[in-house]
Amino acid sequence: MNQRNPSIGFVATLMAAAALVYVFSFGPSVWLVDRELLPSWSKPVVSIVYDPVFWTSMAGPRPIRKLITWYAELGAKRRAERVYDLPSDVD
Repeated sequence: MNQRNPSIGFVATLMAAAALVYVFSFGPSVWLVDRELLPSWSKPVVSIVYDPVFWTSMAGPRPIRKLITWYAELGAKRRAERVYDLPSDVD
């Protein structure tokens, strides 16, 4: 039998795809929690799982912070206040 091991390119592609799925799933997770479509126990879980994204939204470069804020609020309930608090220089 001729067994082939996955190539480095294949593994790198899988890792990049997983990173993209993680980042793009942030918005829908925030929207579902915001609209209270997930159980109440899921809010802290979402906060922990997406802590790197939340941190980047507060400490990252301004264009990235604005992009994350826009994406987080895209599917959230419409209201005057933000879905989550941001530093004052983001507005």
